[in-house]
Amino acid sequence: MKQQSSRQEAGFRQGGNAQVDRRVRKVFARLAVAPGTAPRTLAREQNISVSWLGQLIKKETGATLRACIIRQRMEAAAHLLQTTELRIKEIAAQLGYAQTPSFVRIFRRAYGQSPQHYRRAMDAATAARPQYAALRATAPALYALCLQGGDPAAGWPSARVPQRKKLTQRRKG
Repeated sequence: MKQQSSRQEAGFRQGGNAQVDRRVRKVFARLAVAPGTAPRTLAREQNISVSWLGQLIKKETGATLRACIIRQRMEAAAHLLQTTELRIKEIAAQLGYAQTPSFVRIFRRAYGQSPQHYRRAMDAATAARPQYAALRATAPALYALCLQGGDPAAGWPSARVPQRKKLTQRRKG
C-alpha cells in the first residue's frame, strides 16, 4: 500500500514551493486554534493581502479561503455542540458570527439540519449507544463515524459520509 505524504493527508495538492506551504500551513494552524479569526487578520499575520492569501490557499488546496474558513468553523461548531452545553448564540459568537441566523443557515447547509437538531440527534444517539459516550467527548469526528454505522474494530469499511444537502429557497410570489 502506498503511503501518503503529510501534504496529501492535510489536503494539499502536489507541487508548490516551500514558502507558500509555510504560509498556508500557518493559516490552517491558526484556524484550528481560533476558527473565528477573520480573513483580514489571517492575511495580516502573513504580511500579505487577503486576495493574495486566497490565491495561495486556492493553489495549494483547491478550495477558496472562504470555504476553508467555513469548513473549520463548522467542524468546531459540531465539536462544541457535541461536547458542551453552550447556547447556539454563544457558539456562533465564539466562532466569529455576529448574527446567529447566519451561523444557523451555514450550519444547516453543511450538516443538513439546524444546530439544535444536530445536538438533539447526538444526545439521542449517545443515549442509544452508551458504549460511545466516552468517544463523543474525546473524538467527535470518530464518534460521528460510529453513529453512521462504522465499527472501529472492523476498520471502518461500513461508515459512509453524509452528502451535503442544499437548501431550497422559497420565493414569494
